[in-house]
Amino acid sequence: MDIEIEKAFKIANFMTSLAGQRRILNEEFEQSLLYYYDGCVFKATEQRIAFISAIIQRKIKAMVIVDDNNTPCNITDIPLFYKNLLATYVEATNLYYNKYTKIANSKNIEGLLAK
Repeated sequence: MDIEIEKAFKIANFMTSLAGQRRILNEEFEQSLLYYYDGCVFKATEQRIAFISAIIQRKIKAMVIVDDNNTPCNITDIPLFYKNLLATYVEATNLYYNKYTKIANSKNIEGLLAK
């Protein structure tokens, strides 16, 4: 019976550690999605990327866009802004995927905590 209780505690500790690592990883991901431009902050989301893409399709080169802090920001080079925003998103999601895959494949607590 003691062996089963010990095994149950190991599983519970592992699941708790896994949940904690996923939470930390998600917080890191959210932070890595932030793109700073001229004192403003923009989260690189699919919605924002699609919005900027629509602006580019209309051949608009510059415009004011409100950032995540509700601050108007004059974007003077929309194509460059789009390129950097998309690069931020791609880099953040690739890093998130690689780290997530690593913890998802971990079989023990030591594997979870090794970064």
